[in-house]
Amino acid sequence: MNQLTLTKEDEDDIKTWLEENSDPNQKNKDFMIDEDYRIELRAAIEQPNISENKKLLYATLIEENTRPGCHNIPKNFLKEIKEIIDATQTKKLTKYLENKKLEAEKKEIIPTLKNSDLKKEIIIELDKEIIGEKNLKRYLINFCAKKWVKNLSDHCGALINDKSSKGKSYCTTKIIDVFPDSKGLTKITPESLSYWHEGEKGFSYDGTILYFEDIRKNVLESETLKTFITDKTTCLITRNQEAIEINVKGKPVIIITSCNASFGEEMLNRLEICRLTKDAEQTNNILRYQLEKSMGRTEEINTSIIKKLQCLEIVQVHLELIEDDLLKIETQYNNEKGDNLRRDFPRFLDKIKANAALNQYRRPRKGEIVLAEKEDLVEAINIINTMYQETTSAKLTYNEERILETIKEWVVENPIKYSLEITELNPDDTKGWFTRSDIHAANPFVTFKVIGEYIDSLVTKGILKSVPLKLGDNKKPSFMYRLINEGLKKFKLTI
Repeated sequence: MNQLTLTKEDEDDIKTWLEENSDPNQKNKDFMIDEDYRIELRAAIEQPNISENKKLLYATLIEENTRPGCHNIPKNFLKEIKEIIDATQTKKLTKYLENKKLEAEKKEIIPTLKNSDLKKEIIIELDKEIIGEKNLKRYLINFCAKKWVKNLSDHCGALINDKSSKGKSYCTTKIIDVFPDSKGLTKITPESLSYWHEGEKGFSYDGTILYFEDIRKNVLESETLKTFITDKTTCLITRNQEAIEINVKGKPVIIITSCNASFGEEMLNRLEICRLTKDAEQTNNILRYQLEKSMGRTEEINTSIIKKLQCLEIVQVHLELIEDDLLKIETQYNNEKGDNLRRDFPRFLDKIKANAALNQYRRPRKGEIVLAEKEDLVEAINIINTMYQETTSAKLTYNEERILETIKEWVVENPIKYSLEITELNPDDTKGWFTRSDIHAANPFVTFKVIGEYIDSLVTKGILKSVPLKLGDNKKPSFMYRLINEGLKKFKLTI
């Protein structure tokens, strides 16, 4: 059998990799590879379906005649050892060679980034496979770009929430796949999420994107996920009936899709909500795209955009160049947002930083610090304004908006159902009041208890006013509710 010939560059690369990945305790020991094992390796190299990276690894083991950790390998262990190589050594070698190749490509790509509008280029590519959804693309591109910001003010997650079969998962997956170091998770459990990468040397979640598709409630409520989207760095988990505190290294960008998951107030405060397009024409456009695709007339995303994004670094972003404009924006937030100012304004600042980080090769620097410009501010304003253009400034989940529409319809049909004297209110102020039972009877798409949870959330968000009452002999306080027009006011930023 002819042996695979390695170039000098191949040999140098893999020798370096072997040195970097060998056990330091075994470095001075000589481990000889059994001749039968070498014959098997040579045979493996000749297989037509073996990858080039495996060929390089097997050939290197033959040429070097040593491998840390393998001494006098019995033939009956050959299959098991090959599986170990496939699962660990080849994976590490592949990553090493990919990184070396990427470093060479970066030298050619980086100079071109000074004249590249990456957001525009990403959208051009996404338009090939996602019809419409302009606002979602714009929002998620910016949200994913937070992975390159070292000094984020807030670690909130993104919730893509809408009714079933609207295309949430499809659109989100296509968008995050463009970004390097992103991973979609579907059936992960709270336990596996807690132990994932635990003890892995040198691992950090910084610069990664985790996407939880149709997240389940137990994962949503897990301590590890809560740690990802707060400033906490440790979480308490149970292992073998013992409470253990584990360190979570780094902060991933968290994106969640969900239709019917029940989100408590605490979790909703840690998430930004983004909805899909309501345009009736959108469905027609999607059907036309599917028809064109079936005829082979559509394009695929060009992977060159991914290589460009792989050239970006995690950077600190400062906002000193746009300080005067930010003071005007701060005043608007203070006037409009009230109690939500401390939460929402830092998230707005992070959108500016994310856009600057995405365009880091086009921005001025002060040493290693990237300085955001007015273009980044304008992009953040546009994202905020489009996020809130179809709903209230409080941002609602799909089911909350569904409840709100039911309430509006009920109030129109029953303007003065209750003529009650309500403490602390004008005695004549009896219009528009309703109970949970009224809304559940009008639209019982979920249980009475869940309807109550949605109504409580609308109260918290300032959209409903609640007044406790005692009806009849019932000793348990009941509540009546009414819409607050101020809570329904649209929010828009200007400079």
